[in-house]
Amino acid sequence: MSVDLSGEITAIATAVLAVFAIVTAIYAVRAFRKQSKEVSDQARMLEVQSEQLDEQRKLTNLQTPVLELQAAELRESLDERKREAEQRERNAEQSRRAQASQVFMWEEHHAHDPRIGSTLRELKGAHPTAYAHVKNTSAQPVYEAEFRWHRGSERHGDPNPEPLGIIMPGVEISKVRDFPPGTNMAASGAVLSFRDAAGMTWIRRPDGGLVEQ
Repeated sequence: MSVDLSGEITAIATAVLAVFAIVTAIYAVRAFRKQSKEVSDQARMLEVQSEQLDEQRKLTNLQTPVLELQAAELRESLDERKREAEQRERNAEQSRRAQASQVFMWEEHHAHDPRIGSTLRELKGAHPTAYAHVKNTSAQPVYEAEFRWHRGSERHGDPNPEPLGIIMPGVEISKVRDFPPGTNMAASGAVLSFRDAAGMTWIRRPDGGLVEQ
């Protein structure tokens, strides 16, 4: 091979390499530009998102006092409704108890029956005695009134319950019952059961307790 031909081949190879390098550089530049654009787009997107978050924070800061005020108003409204409901319940309870609370019952306990003399007591023996009284001070009758006698937690005597019937306004009724010697009279006696004009049944205890049944 002549020196001239070898030089031409070298020159051609150099030219091809140069063209290849130029093409590679062009594609590299394009890829770099594309990547730069993507990075720039992402940066812009992040910037937009950051601006949106900042606006959202500002909006939240503006809304927070309003929401707190609304929450406070809602709590006050709920508390007011609760108080009104409780008041209505108390009024309804007072209305239900209006007549029953005017029916009173009380007791007297004696070591022996004060209705009989000493001679008969000696013959009969001393027995503790309970007098149960009821008075209707309301303006309406009460119905199905009865004394329920008990000795401790057990029923005591006959009849039991002891019917009192209808108790008219202003009427007082008393009943008496003997108990065995040694009875703990603090835990014995009677309770009153009756039905008011509204049809509700109540239990009245001698200590003033009133329970709707």
